[in-house]
Amino acid sequence: MNERSRILIEIAKEYIRDRKEKNFLAMVGGSVGRGEADEFSDIDLAIYTTDPISSKASLKYKNEILQIEKQPLDYYPSLKEIETNPWSHRYLLESKLIHTAGKYHPHDKSKIDAFCKTKSCRQIMYDEVSKLVEGRIEHAYIRFKANKKFTAMIAILGAWAEAALLFQFFSTGSLATGSIIPSLRPFPSQLTCLKTVFRASATQSHNVLREVRAELRKQGSGFTFGIAPIQDELHEKKMRRLMKNNEELNLYWQTYSEMVWLFFETAKGESFESYREKFPSALKADLELLGFVEAGEGDLKEWGQMALELLKYAEIALEEKNDL
Repeated sequence: MNERSRILIEIAKEYIRDRKEKNFLAMVGGSVGRGEADEFSDIDLAIYTTDPISSKASLKYKNEILQIEKQPLDYYPSLKEIETNPWSHRYLLESKLIHTAGKYHPHDKSKIDAFCKTKSCRQIMYDEVSKLVEGRIEHAYIRFKANKKFTAMIAILGAWAEAALLFQFFSTGSLATGSIIPSLRPFPSQLTCLKTVFRASATQSHNVLREVRAELRKQGSGFTFGIAPIQDELHEKKMRRLMKNNEELNLYWQTYSEMVWLFFETAKGESFESYREKFPSALKADLELLGFVEAGEGDLKEWGQMALELLKYAEIALEEKNDL
């Protein structure tokens, strides 16, 4: 664990130290939980409490940005739940407990970590992701045939992204979404294909995302956490980090992924075709620069094949390693 991570963990501990309620569990995730934090990192803090209401908030504390998610204690998954659906609970692998109380103790997390590093766990993960990828590919074709070509493109890229993350985890042991693009350097043809999706510059991509958030606030989308101005500050930090490391494609991919997140959180079940019509014409055109384009039949075939190719390489990595 690097020094920056230690500093941010201490700040998170200071934040929770003054809580009146003592029966809660808290953990940090993301780059801090992995011990890889840098000057651009924020603090992802998950708190499980006796309060039955879940909430999310972003705030500044000690000159750092905290992204806080509060959930009921019962939402903290049991080992049995994790053994059944480990991929769905993979975030626990890159988290670090900083406060425990009541029936929750550090050894519970140790058991989770130990199980998730076994080959049997990774086999379950592989089966989970394979079904997920196949389902998204099928959904993409269904949406395409229904003339929902924007939605089809989102679905097929989602299939590819899930396969890419699984390959990265099996080959490197990392679940950092920011490392997906670098982990695919052994597959230059896939990265070349990805480059054709994005047409915005680094500054443009940041500005479009900021304008989308402003428009969603204006529309009263209700997703206060995701559309808050502080998220623009976080994205700007991400942009500075990636541009400093000459990772433009990674920036475009992460910006696209963030916009997909906003779409799913604010669309309320609408298709992307309906969703985009609520934006001004100029912003609709800008969204296409970010990668929100209509799929062609060739796109579905190409991206579907690339997703399945990554699943095959993930399977090879699975067979080559016993435990991580």
